[in-house]
Amino acid sequence: MRRPLAIAAAMFISASLWAGIASTSDSYERSSRFVLGAGLLIAVSTSIVGMIAGASRWAKRLGLGVGASMLALGLVFPISGWSISAMVLAGVAIAGLGGTSFDGLIRQRPPADGPPARAVLLTLLLLLAPPVWALATPNGLGLAAGLGAALCWAGMVWYGKAGPGSLMAVRFVIPAGLAVVAAVSGLRLGALVALTALGVAALAWTVDARIAVHPLAEPGTTVPIPPELAPRDILDAAGIDDRGRRAERDL
Repeated sequence: MRRPLAIAAAMFISASLWAGIASTSDSYERSSRFVLGAGLLIAVSTSIVGMIAGASRWAKRLGLGVGASMLALGLVFPISGWSISAMVLAGVAIAGLGGTSFDGLIRQRPPADGPPARAVLLTLLLLLAPPVWALATPNGLGLAAGLGAALCWAGMVWYGKAGPGSLMAVRFVIPAGLAVVAAVSGLRLGALVALTALGVAALAWTVDARIAVHPLAEPGTTVPIPPELAPRDILDAAGIDDRGRRAERDL
């Protein structure tokens, strides 16, 4: 367990360093820096929790993707001691995730009661879209796109918890809100937001997305029956009489 924890720590420290670099860089405006840094930390935290607490395969893949992205950030921000440290730690995390360190921790097959694949993709899309917008928009996201990022993250949390109305939120509210954001944003940012809205709508209207919130088989409940209706052999095995009282046994 020590090696997976060390790899998770390397990944989280790398994300923290990149968030600090983004927050102080002159290459991006404040809104883009904030969404990019926050998105990295949220994505890495989600991956670590999913791997260690949930033993989820998608969490490991998310960690590999985020680790590769943190390596690529060296091409975006100026090279410094901090950025080199962040890239080295990201490389360590990628090597650990790609090796055998997590083989005993991550399940090899999807669980029977786990979330369907398209529902996971929907959640990851809501998580990762805002930092992609920020990375592609150095001159700032603006108020509308900032609200769109908040809408995505709030929808991700609510849908992940299968909260009341979460299916309607990802099917109607979030795509409609993102369509408005795309309409009032610039060409590049508007195109990215519009693609996000289309992706969310396409995934939200699948059967997988509905089953993740409203499963086909609901948990059963136990219903007590009068003891006089229970079979005699079951009463004898339980040690009770036909009136539901503890039966006296001969010593």
